[in-house]
Amino acid sequence: MNYLKDGSWQFVLLLDQAMMEFVVSPNRKNYVLTRDNRKIAEGRVLELICELELENCKYKNAVRDWLRGSLSWKEHKNGYKKWEKTIEFEIDNRQYVMTCNPRTGSLKLILPEHFIISNRLSLGDNYPSLYTAHFGLLGNFLANLIKKSGHDIFHDAKKEKLPATIVIEKYDIYDVTGWEIWVNYNSQTDIIFLYLSPRTIDSHVNYIKEDLSEWEILHNGAFKETVEGFLHMNGIAV
Repeated sequence: MNYLKDGSWQFVLLLDQAMMEFVVSPNRKNYVLTRDNRKIAEGRVLELICELELENCKYKNAVRDWLRGSLSWKEHKNGYKKWEKTIEFEIDNRQYVMTCNPRTGSLKLILPEHFIISNRLSLGDNYPSLYTAHFGLLGNFLANLIKKSGHDIFHDAKKEKLPATIVIEKYDIYDVTGWEIWVNYNSQTDIIFLYLSPRTIDSHVNYIKEDLSEWEILHNGAFKETVEGFLHMNGIAV
């Protein structure tokens, strides 16, 4: 096994008079397989895994076993863990942890817990990253939750008839596709309390923009600038 320049994993199978090459993308989602007849097959790793489990798999036993072994490969087998660097940094009183591997381009970010208290109408202005976080799922979740009270998260509450009771019980806990969120919305004061639990983002320098949807606007761009600065110091370009 070898790491290519972009962080892809490369596996080679030597046959009697030919060679096969199997390349898996840095995010481990896609692959390119060059057969011994030089024909190229490419697609999604999950689909290939399903194919390898079929009784009538189109790959012969030796190739099938090789592909299975390649997909189960662990990074520590090549000793590249020793290249990893861990950096702790702070932005706006929030503590972040980043682990990067200059050899492979792998990147892990630990985002801390976040407490937010805001007027409903000012929530988007004060915390714009909420509407892109978790691929927009958090923003949609909050909007739908507030609609249960009878008004829109984007509209001025002064122009609406507020319910007489608190709509959401204090500190109700929700799961937004694996992300634990605590919410309390008081419809009388129009104040939202949010607790966002810590998150771990496992990614690669080539895919951080896809894996962390608020990458561009988190802390008004200061987060992106800080992370890129640390990566450049270690010879990695995003």
